[in-house]
Amino acid sequence: MEFQQFVALVVFLGVFVLFSTKLVHRAVATLLGAAILAIAQGPESFVSGMVPEVLLVTAGLMVLGGFMKRSGLAEWLALKAAHAGNGRPGRILVLTGLLSFLLGAFLGPVAAVVLVLPVSLLLAVELDVPALPFVVVLSWTSLLGGATTLTAQPSNLWVAAALGIDAITWVTRMVPFTVSALVLTLATGTLVFRKALRVTNERRARVLEYDASRSLEDRALLTRTLTVLIAVVVGLVAGPWVGLTPTVVVVGGVVVLWLWEGSKSVDRSLSEIDVATLLFYGGLFSVVGAWGASDLSRVMAASLPPNPWLALWGSATLGAFVDHGAVVGALVPTLTAWGSTGVVWPFVVLGSSLGAGATVWGALSSATALGLVGPGKRPDLGRFLKFGVLFLGLNLAVVSGLMFLLPH
Repeated sequence: MEFQQFVALVVFLGVFVLFSTKLVHRAVATLLGAAILAIAQGPESFVSGMVPEVLLVTAGLMVLGGFMKRSGLAEWLALKAAHAGNGRPGRILVLTGLLSFLLGAFLGPVAAVVLVLPVSLLLAVELDVPALPFVVVLSWTSLLGGATTLTAQPSNLWVAAALGIDAITWVTRMVPFTVSALVLTLATGTLVFRKALRVTNERRARVLEYDASRSLEDRALLTRTLTVLIAVVVGLVAGPWVGLTPTVVVVGGVVVLWLWEGSKSVDRSLSEIDVATLLFYGGLFSVVGAWGASDLSRVMAASLPPNPWLALWGSATLGAFVDHGAVVGALVPTLTAWGSTGVVWPFVVLGSSLGAGATVWGALSSATALGLVGPGKRPDLGRFLKFGVLFLGLNLAVVSGLMFLLPH
């Protein structure tokens, strides 16, 4: 093994140990690794691994999520779900889970949890039911939504950029698996939590008295936000045919909203961007880029077959202990080296997301979900893990079964 390969391997493993054990902040861990590689291999190693388009799209989606939160749309939809479910907690759990899946597919798992869970927890208080069912199910459905579309997560964009996958191809390959897992997750959630979700008619009546329209405080902002969001979705779908990249579509939508809302909206939007996440992925791009450039990924690809089953179960195992986005990113050079990436990449993405749903530390969205619950009502971590492992086992079994039936 050459010196540069040895350095890349040590830094690569060291970075993952640092942030997976939470010895330092995950952004600090990846940036430290990037700095060491820049010193050992030259400054070009720091730049070559960066994917600016991924960071721009991620930041743009954060801005769009902020506009959606201020417009009150997500809160309105959650309250409408409560009315549609006739105040029954089980039905509300299913409907808010579906909403979380859809928002996760467009804005990412963290944004979905932040937008939907607070209202769901408010409904749980009014219904006098525990927060655990909503925390577990919404964490899972947001992750499944995040795996469904190309732009939902930085790691998805990273895979797509490396392998030349467009938005339509991504959705076509992922939907059969993620939707099946979604149905199973919602069915399992209503079944295992059915005793905890029993309420009196008086409690149901209190929820049905909520006026959803009060959440729409700025209808003009809502109209503008919806218009731009629809345009962005259309642009992402039509992009492969008209030559528009996700970066152009998402950033273009953000610019239109900023121009529409005025200069004050720019400062507020910039303050809402999760800089730590952007720095984390920026540093990770550099570390993984150096790993790929060292040819160690080709050695790994030569020693392991491009097997979908190995990809699914292996990435699920890693995703349960390490940030699932980092797991996907770390395997991008190996996916590229395999060549037959069309067979494997969906199961790396899906497996890491399923694994992340089993634990609190596998996904930032799950940690955020627990953090949104008040200290007095916060679910026990052991119970979260118990149900997380149950959901993981069932979903892995269903996805594995589909792999027999569907061509890949």
